[in-house]
Order: sequence, then structure tokens, then C-alpha cells
Amino acid sequence: MAFLTHPHDDHYGGFRYLCQERDDGQGFSIENLYYSVFDSKIYGGFWPCLESLIRKATFASQISSRAPPVSPDQEVELKVLYPFQKIIKASQDRNDDSIVLLLQYQNTRFLFTGDASKRVERKFLDQDIRSNVLKLGHHGSRTASDEEFLQKVKPPSDNFYTVISSNDQDGKGKRYGHPHKETLGTLKRLGSVKLYRTDLHGTIVMVSDGSSVTVSTSNQKEISEKELWKPGKKSQ
Repeated sequence: MAFLTHPHDDHYGGFRYLCQERDDGQGFSIENLYYSVFDSKIYGGFWPCLESLIRKATFASQISSRAPPVSPDQEVELKVLYPFQKIIKASQDRNDDSIVLLLQYQNTRFLFTGDASKRVERKFLDQDIRSNVLKLGHHGSRTASDEEFLQKVKPPSDNFYTVISSNDQDGKGKRYGHPHKETLGTLKRLGSVKLYRTDLHGTIVMVSDGSSVTVSTSNQKEISEKELWKPGKKSQ
């Protein structure tokens, strides 16, 4: 299953690899493809990329919270929290077209927010979004991760894992300085938060056995508390 969250190149760019035809027959196939926006007027490479993916996928569908939950098997449920309806015209702020997913496997829950802003987060605060793992919105930007939202997501126990996908070494991460000081401060005030960052930990793998979550990272170096809660660097 693959989810193309919204039309920004740092989110669909990796899908270009899946569009490629390989001579060695080792191409990557997609059985089920889901996407939020179907708008042929979007600039850049999004539209041709999406068209190619739709042709190659066994099944492809635009998705919204009106659709029934997507269930890969009987024990796993993927519930779409946002968008509320199919998007036929991209928003001015395309971050707010992000697919927001709640994955539940037995007694563990994972919440994926794409680049959804605080405006979007407030739209589903009335739902049960309590989760063991949260992938913070918009790479740890100050535009996302409202304090009220974080309090709704954090479970009563201390088993709250948060992930920030960011890179301050090159590309857009360096331009924007993710994660931002404001977001890290809000997160730290919650207390009992286990924070992981791709700019520090590298690839992060989380595995659930249905009752608990175990974490492994490609960077085995010990990260100090000071370094962990230090904002990203913004290029001049």
C-alpha cells in the first residue's frame, strides 16, 4: 500500500523511483495506491507522476474520510481522518491537502499527519486520536503540532513516541531550519515524550507486536538530551 499525501515534491518526489521502468525486471510494483488530490492543473511533476503511478498500480483511488476504513488484513485498520471529502482543486496551501491517517494494530495506534497545519489538526479534535506513535506534522515546523492537539494524541501512559522527519544538512530542511524551536518546546512541555528525529537518528523503524512498540535506528550513536531538543539549523 502506498499513500501519496499531497502535491509537494518533498512528499511525492520519492515516488518517481516507483515510476521508473527497469530493464532487470526488478521494478517496484504498487498493489494499492491512495492519493488526496486529483487536479491536473498542479504545477511541477506531481500530475505526470500521479498519472504514471495510477497506470502502474493494481488498484488506485482518491481517498477521504467518507470512505470506509482501509484494512490490509483483519488485525490492521487504517482510518482516514482528513481530508473530509475528495479534493478536486488543490488548496492554496497544499500542506492542508495532506492525508491524515490513523493506523491501529490491536492495542497500538500510529498517527500520520503529513504536512497538515494547525488549522487542519483542529478539525478532528473531537475524534478519538489517542496514539502511541505520532509522526509530527510538517517536519516539526511551527505551523503544525498545536498544544491542544498534542495533548489529545498523547496517551495516559508514558509510552508516547514522537517522530520528526527533517533534514537540516541539505535541501529544504536546511532552508527552513526544521524542526523549529516552538514545536520542540511545546512537545517537551508535555513530559514523558520519547522523541526521534531523522536528522539525528537516521532511518527510524518502529515495530508493533500489538501491545507495545519497539524502535531501531540506523544511527547507533548516542544522542544527548541537549542535542535531541536543539532546533534545526537554518541556512543564511
